[in-house]
Amino acid sequence: MSASTETAAEPARPPSVRQLDSESLKYARWQSAAWAIMFGAGENTLSLLGAFLKAPSLFFGLMSAIPQLVGPLTQIFAAGLMDRWPHRRTMVLIGVLGQSVAFVPLALIAFLSPEGATHWILLSVLTLYFIAGHFSGPPWTSLISDLVPSSRRGVIFSQFGRISATLTLASMLATAAVLWYSNKYDAEHKAWYFAGVFLVAGLARFVGFLLIARMEEPVFEPKPASAFTFWQFIRRARESNFVKFVLFAAFMNGSANISGPYFLPYCRYDLKFADWQWLVISSSGTLATILALLFWGKFADRFGNKRTIAYSSLLIAIQPLNWLLSDNFYFLIGINSMAGVAWGGFNLAAGNYILEACSPPVRARCVAYYSMMIGAFVFMGSMLGGYLLKVLPRHLEIGGWQHDFSSTFMYLLWFSSIGRALTALVFIPHFKELRDVHSFSLKEWFFENVQTRIAGGIRVLPFAGNDKDD
Repeated sequence: MSASTETAAEPARPPSVRQLDSESLKYARWQSAAWAIMFGAGENTLSLLGAFLKAPSLFFGLMSAIPQLVGPLTQIFAAGLMDRWPHRRTMVLIGVLGQSVAFVPLALIAFLSPEGATHWILLSVLTLYFIAGHFSGPPWTSLISDLVPSSRRGVIFSQFGRISATLTLASMLATAAVLWYSNKYDAEHKAWYFAGVFLVAGLARFVGFLLIARMEEPVFEPKPASAFTFWQFIRRARESNFVKFVLFAAFMNGSANISGPYFLPYCRYDLKFADWQWLVISSSGTLATILALLFWGKFADRFGNKRTIAYSSLLIAIQPLNWLLSDNFYFLIGINSMAGVAWGGFNLAAGNYILEACSPPVRARCVAYYSMMIGAFVFMGSMLGGYLLKVLPRHLEIGGWQHDFSSTFMYLLWFSSIGRALTALVFIPHFKELRDVHSFSLKEWFFENVQTRIAGGIRVLPFAGNDKDD
């Protein structure tokens, strides 16, 4: 792999790129809004469609694992295609249009009988949907990173995140209201409500397609000589800071997916929650992410992405155990809000870290290999969780100690939490921060923020470090 894969600083962007920032970023912001509506109304409802079609618990693991495994292979293909056909915007448009069209068969599947091959038809369409989305991933990352200055990525991407999360929340709540109405007043026509939701999602994605088509594309000069294979990438694990980070992210996502795909069947099949209740629980995490991004973006820009990842990872590690404390609907809303705070910081900092660690010529390929690793570990974590869910007993007896679990899902919560904690403890010390950032003192940071609020926004207590960079 080229030595230019990791860089501490990014070269100055050409004037032509700076001139494109304002107009193209405006369309990018609106595109993120259209994507959020698609995601909140459509993608977040896919699992509920599986429950509506009475899919078994293991099927939810497959719904998460197989598309996420096949999708990153598509990213590798897309990254390689960019080396020979440097039309990034066109590649993004192809993937976005494919996702938009995929919602049409998803709407039709809602009318099929749960028996027979319906579940496998659903899985096939979902796989094609995720392939289309992953195909647009590397060229979109390359394109948007050229338009956003490296010194402002935390703030700008957190702004994008807040827009996306706000509209995701709104569309999820609207979908919850639609499904609540169908459950209460028109349950026999529920398939029509699912179909309507998916068609709205497809339309929103098509609006995103039109917005991306209006974005300008900075000149992109691929360098095939800097290409490297996946195995060359992995073999550099000992000396490559970025590969160490990728392994960390892969193990973290794999550990999370031991339990992740099975929260919905636990709520729907074991706790007997309605569709709208599940969407409200999910929405609470999205709302928390919106509020948290106001903090995480500035925190990451000032104190570094690694520190943001470290603190959010510790919060992520304890989240599954909170689900053991109660199955009360309102309590679970609060627990999922905490998860939204943690994952909001983790995902923002991880995305920024990738942009900082990879130089522009190899960025798309590195994103593809990153996604490949994430997809492989998500697949393994999901399948392990599905296997344990099926084989572990509800009644556990060790020596003289006995316990009856309300659901075998409780085991998955323990295994997932332990896996997340071990991943954070083992991997985080081995990759480094890539920027010069402020030193961090919890006590000093706390009192600075308290006094700033009291002073009405005027800084009273200077923070250790070079304040002119704030």
